[in-house]
Amino acid sequence: MKLPAFARLSGMKQARAVTIVVVACAVLAAIGATRLEVETDFTKNFRSGSSIATSYDYVEKHLGGAGVWDVIVPAPATLNDKFLADVRSLEQQRPHCVVLDLRMPHLNGFHVQRAMADAGTRLPVVIITGDDSPESRVLALAQGAKAYLRKPIDDAMLLDAIQTAMRAFV
Repeated sequence: MKLPAFARLSGMKQARAVTIVVVACAVLAAIGATRLEVETDFTKNFRSGSSIATSYDYVEKHLGGAGVWDVIVPAPATLNDKFLADVRSLEQQRPHCVVLDLRMPHLNGFHVQRAMADAGTRLPVVIITGDDSPESRVLALAQGAKAYLRKPIDDAMLLDAIQTAMRAFV
């Protein structure tokens, strides 16, 4: 029986060959790591013609981008079934108030506010803006905003505006 070429090498030559292979793999891995790109567009997980991809495309092109619904839930020191059930129940809940900035990358808040009204959305809206003008304030309130806040916004003032808007909504 004939031994493979690697097995016929002496101990020192085998160690050198292993070292060369390991170094080559490390170099190739380093080169590959420099070419990695982070994909932040989750719609790339779907076929371009799928309903979720086309819906997101519509929101991006016509409504100025998709909003984010952040929910901060304090977790107990030890996770338990009740806490997990409470977190799962959030999936069934819907927002009760929209905090809307007038300046967004592709569209202004007035367009979003108008589109929400045209779509029959009855959620109360709290407007926030860094570009305060009497005309903007009048227009936002005329379109149904429950509050109009100028940046920088005090946390307590924002929370009060949201709570007031939600009380008026119920």
